[in-house]
Amino acid sequence: MCYLKIAALDIGGTNIKYCLYDTEKPFSAELLRSVPTHAQRGAEYVIDHAIRTLEGLEKFDRIGVSTAGQVDPVSGTIIFASDTIRGYTGTQVARIFTEHFNKPTAVENDVNAAILAEVSFGTKNVEGCIIGLAYGTGIGGAIIQDGKLFAGSSNAAAEFGHMITHADGVRCICGQNGCYEAYASAAALIRNAERRFGKPVDGYEIARQRHEPAFKALLEDWYMEVVYGLINLVHIFNPHELILGGGIMENDFIMEAITERLIEKILPSYKHVKVKGARLGNASGLLGAIHLAQTMVI
Repeated sequence: MCYLKIAALDIGGTNIKYCLYDTEKPFSAELLRSVPTHAQRGAEYVIDHAIRTLEGLEKFDRIGVSTAGQVDPVSGTIIFASDTIRGYTGTQVARIFTEHFNKPTAVENDVNAAILAEVSFGTKNVEGCIIGLAYGTGIGGAIIQDGKLFAGSSNAAAEFGHMITHADGVRCICGQNGCYEAYASAAALIRNAERRFGKPVDGYEIARQRHEPAFKALLEDWYMEVVYGLINLVHIFNPHELILGGGIMENDFIMEAITERLIEKILPSYKHVKVKGARLGNASGLLGAIHLAQTMVI
């Protein structure tokens, strides 16, 4: 593969992470830079802001973009996005960057990019089916088959956060009732904690007090909400590996609890599935963007 310098972006609702990556050198977390997204100012501002961050870099050959929202990776267009970035739906991200910098640009959904990075940089065996999920404000997903993303008929596959796990359940931000992410996301855990305890509670306090009976019960309920969705995915896709990401999954006690309950609940012929935590952390989206830019067909 030829030598390249790649400008990588990870556009999220809170921050835009970026770096300049030299393919002849190993990636280092020290390369990562971050600026606030200012998402409330809308899509046009966010894209202009992202362009300005790249203008401050040295010369580069290609651009890779990992971004919130459903993405058509062929055209590099945002198919659908929530109002986290107002007006983002329909934004032709690849065209805008390609025309501005006159450089080829690869664009992919942030969770797809992150899980692809976990597979491309984090494991030697990419054969078979790998299912990835990221637990945060919502729940994002990705399907990797033999090292390649499965996109579905309209490039919108793996919206696992919006599968229904509770008929006529609580209202989700997507407009449906009973979505997986309304019960099993990290945000759902925090909301439940605040309802139960009548005060603001963060993830650090939940982890710190996990052995207290009230917090133990809170976590047990949430573990099972996570597991209910994973049981369905394991039984449908029969993956050889699950990769669970998001800051909350960096807690070993949470990964152990979920793995134990999942293996107990799934049918015997599926118990070979391996459950792993994502290991690339904040750099996963950028690494996915780098991989996509490096391997894109020009």
